[in-house]
Amino acid sequence: MRTIRVHCNQPLNVGNTIMAGPDIANYVGRVLRLKPNDQIRLFNGEGFDVLATIKQVERKDISLSLEEKIELQNESPIKITLGQVVSRGDRMDYAIQKAVELGVNAIAPLTSERCEVRLDDNRKEKRRGHWQQVVVSACEQSGRAVVPQVTEIASVDDWLNSIEAELKLILHPHDKPENVTPLWQDNSRSPASIALLIGPEGGFSEDEVSLAESRGFKRLCLGPRVLRTETAPVAGLTYLQCAWGDFQLP
Repeated sequence: MRTIRVHCNQPLNVGNTIMAGPDIANYVGRVLRLKPNDQIRLFNGEGFDVLATIKQVERKDISLSLEEKIELQNESPIKITLGQVVSRGDRMDYAIQKAVELGVNAIAPLTSERCEVRLDDNRKEKRRGHWQQVVVSACEQSGRAVVPQVTEIASVDDWLNSIEAELKLILHPHDKPENVTPLWQDNSRSPASIALLIGPEGGFSEDEVSLAESRGFKRLCLGPRVLRTETAPVAGLTYLQCAWGDFQLP
């Protein structure tokens, strides 16, 4: 039987009984059709799960007895911040979902010179809230109990001026071999933190690449083919986890 994990945004102290609210009641009772005495696992983003027993399910609330704290050890040893230029439709959702599965710690949605998505302030906040829920759902599925944060939408220029990381990389296709960051040549010294910057469908302008380099970013090219904007974070994050993270072979 698969493990049912549910995000619960309240304190999870073993020994207590909590009322989890209508959203969880609807999901557990109506969608999953669980009954009293069935068990689920809860997490609130603090890095652990709690085994909970259903005491009572009502239409607008659910009572859960918190039985056992379960420590998890599935966070990557490297802290990765993904700077992802906003893309259209479901592409951004896909990129965020897969980034969470691949162990990213923070996601910064960005606008750039060639970004085709235009949002006013109200829509920006709604989209950020939507993307944060995508993150939560990805954590439920992937077993992560630390919830990455989606920051406010910012321009690439502003983000480049504010981001701090031990290693900063900008994904840039078809670069000259001498400019490519040779990650595989020295992966013995693992950086504690990495910032990975990925552009829109049309890529970054040369001015943006030059600005990133002036802020300490190195160019990274993943092969001779151009990756879609939603494929790039999957490939890039996998590359980093293989080089320095928890994808390394023993």
